[in-house]
Amino acid sequence: MKFFSTLLVIILASSFMNAQNCNAYFGYTIGANNVVTIIDSSTSSCPLNIQYNFGDTASGFFNNNGANTHFYKNAGTYTICQYVSSNTSTCSNACIDTFCTQIILPNNGTACQAAYSVNVSGLNCSFSNISTSDYPTVNFIWDFGNGTTSATYNPNQTYPIGATYPICLYLEASDGCQSVVCSDILVDGISVYYYNTVGIDKNETTNSYTIFPNPFSAQTILNTSKYFTNADLLIYNSCGQQVKQIKNISGQAITIDRGCLPQGLYFLKLMQNNEIYLNQKLLLTDD
Repeated sequence: MKFFSTLLVIILASSFMNAQNCNAYFGYTIGANNVVTIIDSSTSSCPLNIQYNFGDTASGFFNNNGANTHFYKNAGTYTICQYVSSNTSTCSNACIDTFCTQIILPNNGTACQAAYSVNVSGLNCSFSNISTSDYPTVNFIWDFGNGTTSATYNPNQTYPIGATYPICLYLEASDGCQSVVCSDILVDGISVYYYNTVGIDKNETTNSYTIFPNPFSAQTILNTSKYFTNADLLIYNSCGQQVKQIKNISGQAITIDRGCLPQGLYFLKLMQNNEIYLNQKLLLTDD
């Protein structure tokens, strides 16, 4: 009787061990534009079938056939679950296990960028929208600097008189990403010329520069290869509104103090004799 009791214990222990011969587990990394890479760390004494639920309505279950990345359209908190089961055709004992973990994805505001080019012929301007976005764009608004706006993708505009007009393009993508770009465009009623990408003209290609640090929290320094005399530096917020101006700049090193500006994305414009020499981004932080 003692022999059969001992044998029963051994059989039960062996069955319990074989029933627990797999463990679900994974790690992950979060890359640019909310692309999550799964690092499978599941273990088993038998070949496994592995499936994932990524916690967003677009995913569902996926087999782990070497594709270990998943793109999330929106920021937020998601629960990722891994389901493992032993392959019964090659393993005599069935095994099932589950591991779930939560991830937090930030709102990547840098996933979109407004940009445009323009052909100017006399008083007529033809605009080309060359903006980029990692998400479907839901809204474009043009401000032509003369009191008129348009939601047309590639609009045309005829100005009543020759002048310099501040022209802005506003972009909003479906994930909430927003971007704006503004530039002063000369419409003189006579010349024919082409602006390739907002804020970049012939002067910027002949002038090298550095802005360091950027991002910054209190102060940054703009160094240029060109020596400026009585130049003006303008700073605009993401709505295209001028929020800061430094006048009568002379030299090659320009110190930019944050002052009372809140954190966020800004646009810097450096001008001399009504010509644009530099258009660049500034990022202010509270760190």
